[in-house]
Amino acid sequence: QAFTATVGAWHSLRPFEIVLTQQATNQATAMLSCQPGPSCSRRGLLTTLVSVCIVMTSSITPSTVQLEVVFPFRYPLRFAPAWFGNIVLPPDRVQAKVAYGGDACESLVGRVSVRNMLVLVDRGKCSFIQKAVHVEQAGGIGMLVANDSDDYFVMTEDGTGRGVRFSSFLISQSDANILKEELICDKDGALGGYGLRGGGCNPESKGLYVAWGLGFQTRAHHKVV
Repeated sequence: QAFTATVGAWHSLRPFEIVLTQQATNQATAMLSCQPGPSCSRRGLLTTLVSVCIVMTSSITPSTVQLEVVFPFRYPLRFAPAWFGNIVLPPDRVQAKVAYGGDACESLVGRVSVRNMLVLVDRGKCSFIQKAVHVEQAGGIGMLVANDSDDYFVMTEDGTGRGVRFSSFLISQSDANILKEELICDKDGALGGYGLRGGGCNPESKGLYVAWGLGFQTRAHHKVV
């Protein structure tokens, strides 16, 4: 029960299956029950969890209660989390305007204005962590990755040791297209207003805002599409 509570606190993983060996369960239980000291490190619990858990990343059930479009319409977004960055969602609710960053495989600094925004990027051409690093360097506070299908999986790092300090979410191609249709077009009809091509856009858009975190419940108001 104690170990279950610990996994439950790692909130981003709650919608997904976690399979533990009996040895891993015994190790985690021992760490939770022992007295802190040279032979007992609570910090070791996270290491044990990461090293012995097998996260089932195929055909997973996405979460729907912690990520939602809040303007100009209400629409809950299904998502899968990232295995890097801030994997624990904020305890309250964070709300930000959405900007489009293309594939984000090159630096966005000086190319796209994303400071204090949630940045929508396209999957492909480089690793997820490289996209996230470029978003953070340009001042973004979170990342939405538009999948190239309607499947979901846990995004992983690329082994380079790089990290970011925000949350990232994988959303379906269908949901990403809905978002893109509400992002502003530039005078040439390009998505995002920065010459980045990525699908539909809205020349009369007043901005698209998304909220995420644990401090709200998704409302049953959906855009009719």
